[in-house]
Amino acid sequence: MSATNTYIEMFDLGKLDRIKQLKSLPVGLIEVIMTAALDFSIRTRSCLVNELIVWGCVPDDPVFRMSSPHLVMLTEEHLKVFHRAKATDDLAQMV
Repeated sequence: MSATNTYIEMFDLGKLDRIKQLKSLPVGLIEVIMTAALDFSIRTRSCLVNELIVWGCVPDDPVFRMSSPHLVMLTEEHLKVFHRAKATDDLAQMV
């Protein structure tokens, strides 16, 4: 049973680069995920990220929708912080 825990990872803002498949998504969707990661870590099993999510169908893929934060979860303040950081090219201020 303990081996199962090795497949669970938390992907906060500083660790999103570990999800290689994100690089294939549209920039706008990546920005939403980055903004949502301010408050909502993506906690998922590696098999979801690597095997079950159909990345070509994101954001509509049902497994992705169940395991990732979405735009509707964000407040106006989240969006303001992200756009301010992006405008100054300083995404570190989001953390």
